[in-house]
Amino acid sequence: MVIIYTANDYIEGNLVRGLLESQGIDTYVNGEYLQGGIGELMPMGHIKLSVDDEDESAALRIIERYENGEFQIGDEEEV
Repeated sequence: MVIIYTANDYIEGNLVRGLLESQGIDTYVNGEYLQGGIGELMPMGHIKLSVDDEDESAALRIIERYENGEFQIGDEEEV
């Protein structure tokens, strides 16, 4: 297992996990329960995503595309 991404929060962590799993990459979320234990302040950087070693390069390519905005949700143009 290798940690391939540190998310800002629970929502981003699960969004990236969904992207990876939609491409057939099993993804494990670590630290998602720490967010509620910290208190009223929004913790950052506690959510870490891990994949199997053999999926690392494919997962990093998907994350790079995510960070470059290739998976934006918006209004679709009518054809």
